[in-house]
Amino acid sequence: MVRLRQYLSAAAVLLLLTRLASAADESSGVVDLLIVAGQSNAVGYDAKPTELPADEVDQQILFWWRCGDPPPDQHDSTSGGKWARLQPQPLGDPKKPREGRQYGNFAQPEGGFGPEIGFARTLAAKGKSKLAVVKAAFSGTALKRDWNPADPGEGGSCYRSLIEETRAAIAAAKQDGLQLRPRAFVWVQGESDANAEHAPHYADNLSAMLTALRRDIDAPKLPALIAVNTKFGNGRNQFMPLIVDQQKLLASRDPLCEYVDTSAATIANGAHYDTQGTLDVGRWFAETLLQFEAQPVAVVERTRQKLLAGEPVRIVCFGDSVTGVYYHTGSRRAYTDMLGIALQKSADGAQVETINAGISGHTTVNALARIDKDVLSHKPDLVTVMFGLNDMVRVPLDDYRANLKTIVAKCREIGAEVVLATPNNVVTTSGRPTEKLITYCDVVREVGRELSVPVCDSYREMDGLRARDDFAWRLLMSDAIHPNMDGHKVMAELLARTISGRDVSLADAGPLPPLAHSKAKLADGNPLRVLAMSPVAQSLPVALKAAAPHAEIELTEWATAGRSLPELEADSQSRVRAMKPDLVVIAVPRSVSEENKEAFAKSFAWVMNWSLNFGSPTWDCVVVHPAVFEADSEAGPYDDLIRQLVRAQDLSLIDRAENETASGEDILTRWLRSQLNAEGAAGSAQ
Repeated sequence: MVRLRQYLSAAAVLLLLTRLASAADESSGVVDLLIVAGQSNAVGYDAKPTELPADEVDQQILFWWRCGDPPPDQHDSTSGGKWARLQPQPLGDPKKPREGRQYGNFAQPEGGFGPEIGFARTLAAKGKSKLAVVKAAFSGTALKRDWNPADPGEGGSCYRSLIEETRAAIAAAKQDGLQLRPRAFVWVQGESDANAEHAPHYADNLSAMLTALRRDIDAPKLPALIAVNTKFGNGRNQFMPLIVDQQKLLASRDPLCEYVDTSAATIANGAHYDTQGTLDVGRWFAETLLQFEAQPVAVVERTRQKLLAGEPVRIVCFGDSVTGVYYHTGSRRAYTDMLGIALQKSADGAQVETINAGISGHTTVNALARIDKDVLSHKPDLVTVMFGLNDMVRVPLDDYRANLKTIVAKCREIGAEVVLATPNNVVTTSGRPTEKLITYCDVVREVGRELSVPVCDSYREMDGLRARDDFAWRLLMSDAIHPNMDGHKVMAELLARTISGRDVSLADAGPLPPLAHSKAKLADGNPLRVLAMSPVAQSLPVALKAAAPHAEIELTEWATAGRSLPELEADSQSRVRAMKPDLVVIAVPRSVSEENKEAFAKSFAWVMNWSLNFGSPTWDCVVVHPAVFEADSEAGPYDDLIRQLVRAQDLSLIDRAENETASGEDILTRWLRSQLNAEGAAGSAQ
């Protein structure tokens, strides 16, 4: 058993401070500050001081701590509001039963230690800078419940203690002539948030805390290293994988945040790391920090500068069917177009040209075969690259990795910057299981780190949305693989943030003019071939003549009476693309229902999908809400869902305004007039 070394006396600590201050000629009195926080695995509840190997470097590392039970109080183990040296922490005065939330500071009477020791020792062994550690950790605490910077009450008590201890430590060092320079923040927490209420929002809550921390200690560029005991609950806690995914999601969003995988750490029980596990976790934190510091954050600096300066920027979006313009986003535009809109919003005077180089079914093998013609010939400033959903089916992982590297190299050879993007998440199928897709996304991230290429992590962002609300995520998907336009807006916002460094919203970006194809047909004096569901089909000839008197219409009625939604879905698949009409009018009546909203959303989306051309160009397609011709019936259970689905498909909806009393035919006529510009359409048809 390793003998515990004796703690430094107060005089020795003072001598240490004096020696550090005397080094000012070499380092200007600057000491790197490491901040450690979290719950019991940050406290080091089951790490035994009697098993801690001795290391003389501890005498050179300043240490200030407060740890114990929530909330911070007189029961904590502390350094007494002054600097000591790096050491295990004594037990303190744990709460007695009925004194509030009580877990005990440490499992051992002699106290314990957290990852701060392995962390600081590793950094000291691999660098020359002076180190100081501030630790504020409290067992059994949850992020939202105890570390909430927006809660002035008990819910923010642990966060306030973290700030108070850090500020006090900085002030005390300053009195001794030392300037503490925040170098990194270590966060070991998440087990208490592994529940249905908090797990889906973990990334957002931790992001808010990190934002507040960087502000409150005036360290806006402070790197954050985050981890959780992935073995918490011995594999029986169903929410632990979600906490891990949420930590990874935050790391993908925040360029100053790194996730540290501690799954290989040994544990004492289903809750805590053991002594060696605690030391290893600290070492992994240090190795991650050193790697992070050695690799500057990758950004597309030239493109960003041109964008913000209002200079012309040309971007080529390179990918497969998710990138290309197909039925799942309305067959008119995709995230490439939305990215242009988002970047215009991100900077006043921005001049952005976006070029879509996405082709259905393509892999990185196909990409390399056409990159010269479809990408490099445009002489882009920036190329975004999103492949993988087809590669995972046909291209081995190592080939995928090599192909991505070659794509990056070819773009850089002509002076173009690159942003890699992970594919969106999918509904798991036998051909595209999520587990396999994750391995391909990991390769994208690895290539990005290796080549210093920014990575827009679409997968993690959209999987985070799924974790928070599975049905809301499903409404971003047109089918099992392809996002609809609402999903493409999310991807465009993420790409825009990666490129510009600024958040923008596309929530107000409505659909394109819905009758462009029909107007062109009428302008040329050609008859309009229309496929319309009843009852709209009965009113459409009169309404169209009222809107465009000289229009000729060849109408095919699409019967809906007595038909189920799956039957209408099958009708759309068999008849629309075979007919190639000029205009499709979808009007699913309220009598058509489904057993649940998920089934309704899926079939309704496919009615729209099959009513569009596979790719661009397409005919016109509009949807009439059942409220237009069923004003006298009660509101249906899916009325609002229909509105959301139509908008998500980037189609236009003819709807009845609140308190509107006009007939369905009058509403239809008024809408057609507004869209067809009756004067121009009628005049050209003469």
